[in-house]
Amino acid sequence: MNCAGAYSLDSSTLAIDIGTTHIKSMLVNSEGRPIVNSLTSRLTPLITDSSGKSVMEPDELLKQVARCVKETLKYVSNESYHVTSVGVCSFWHSCMGLDGQGNIVFPIITWGDTRAEAVAAGLKSEWSHSEIHRRTGCPIHSSYYPARLIWLRETYPDAFRQVHMWLSPADYLIFKLLGHCVTSHSMASATGLYDQDGMCWDENMLELCGITSESLPMISDEPIHTESKIMFRSTSFEGLSEALWCPGIGDGAASNIGCGSVRMGEAAINIGTSGAIRTVWRGENFPATAELWRYRLNASTPLYGAAFSDGGADILWAEKTLRLPKDVDTRMIAENSMAKRGLIFAPYLSGERSPHWRSGAKGSIIGLTLHTTPEEIYGAILEGVAMQFKYAMDIIESSLVKMDQITVAGGAVELRPHLAYLLAHVLERPLHYPLNKEVTCQGVGIYTMHLTGAISSLNDVIIDKRIIEPDARP
Repeated sequence: MNCAGAYSLDSSTLAIDIGTTHIKSMLVNSEGRPIVNSLTSRLTPLITDSSGKSVMEPDELLKQVARCVKETLKYVSNESYHVTSVGVCSFWHSCMGLDGQGNIVFPIITWGDTRAEAVAAGLKSEWSHSEIHRRTGCPIHSSYYPARLIWLRETYPDAFRQVHMWLSPADYLIFKLLGHCVTSHSMASATGLYDQDGMCWDENMLELCGITSESLPMISDEPIHTESKIMFRSTSFEGLSEALWCPGIGDGAASNIGCGSVRMGEAAINIGTSGAIRTVWRGENFPATAELWRYRLNASTPLYGAAFSDGGADILWAEKTLRLPKDVDTRMIAENSMAKRGLIFAPYLSGERSPHWRSGAKGSIIGLTLHTTPEEIYGAILEGVAMQFKYAMDIIESSLVKMDQITVAGGAVELRPHLAYLLAHVLERPLHYPLNKEVTCQGVGIYTMHLTGAISSLNDVIIDKRIIEPDARP
């Protein structure tokens, strides 16, 4: 493992963020700060349909990752930076299946795939939902591995029997480049197959799904230095063969780090395609609440929170469907809008996760009249998205601890700044807003530097922020 002294002034960390809608790569310098102009972004190859399908072709995803990395590494050669470590994060809960020769049996089935909804409902009626939630940190839901693997086993039994290894998107990248089947505690903890107390795969859940621990990657947070350089030849990653690579972590964990929300009493709200609110726990006893999940930021740090299938996705749907004018965002006034409009929006266009875990829930608008305008509907949708965070925050503070600081970030907020003001108004407290918009990329970079010894603590990097007051206007 590297020590801090091994990092020269021109050393850098490559951060790769595999998100639901975008893949991004960026360089982080030896102080944990983004290197200007090194960010590259590509769209993910997401395939969806009306059946609830939400998948990606793994090798097409890797092609887009490679293109991102190639563009970012051009900056390294132009500016004399040396990449000493590489960190990866990807969206949680998603899996793909490989056979014994490494061939793809099942594509990446993302967290948003709802085809296992009926299986999840059956599991809830047959098994102790509360006990599984307590043990694994994950409620029974179509987003997690148990319902998905059982659905695959029942729907595609022949293909299911061919699977030799189940991997997350980040795990697959490490496997293809380094030849290692490894996953982090962060990534494993959000599968629904992880024993939170034992910090290992839960044998009871594996038996329920019809798999064994041999078909899952080894759980480790240790950096990887590959002994073979063959996989790097003639690829966009060839300049990284000497770097230390870290097992991929969940993008939510990376986002908390990039938001500077890694102390107890600090929460991070992220609104991208979906939405989430997360906070770390530093106590020895682990609270249990049916409305919240419990994952891990790393092996030593539990991460509690609530996740929503809808966030920016609802807003984007509204903008397209309602055919709103381009300047609608600049004309929105957050304060007192709910009282004037009289509309209520249930933000479940993609089903519900937190707090009641009903994947079959549907979105709805209450209070429409003949005089309701598209702009008023749009405002109600924004408020519905904001109110779910208020509900979740109330649960977190009643179950865990009062939040001293809340940071908000994510693509939906970046594109629609008034959404942050609306959140501050709904939560009735100041919000911190990072000046660097790519908090997830920066977070995985900081995590990697900590894991490889470049910084001693995740708190060592100062995250520049501004404050949004609840009575302010955009």
